[in-house]
Amino acid sequence: MKDPRLGTFGAIGLVLTILLKVICLYSMPAGLAWVALPLAAGLGRYLLLPSGRQPLARPGGMGADFASGLNRTAILWGALVVALLTALAGWRGLLIILVVHVSPGEFSALPKPAWAV
Repeated sequence: MKDPRLGTFGAIGLVLTILLKVICLYSMPAGLAWVALPLAAGLGRYLLLPSGRQPLARPGGMGADFASGLNRTAILWGALVVALLTALAGWRGLLIILVVHVSPGEFSALPKPAWAV
């Protein structure tokens, strides 16, 4: 992470990521874009909040600063904003929430390799 050189594969990955985002924006239905984009941004930020409740990797690191400023009301306000945007999006918003919340659970059910224990 401290190496400032991007490299060939990094540049290709960056271009493909931006291209994928542009394709996704153009393929979005026009009537849903006004609520889907704020829902995606709000959901992406909300899903970081519960990570502040996890055990810290390094007690004096940046995660400790994040966790010390996090309280239960911040998580509840974040959930309220996401719930409001989901209600505005209707059944499509509910589908987005279900896919986002169920997907990580599928991977956490897999057995851990021996080296990760």
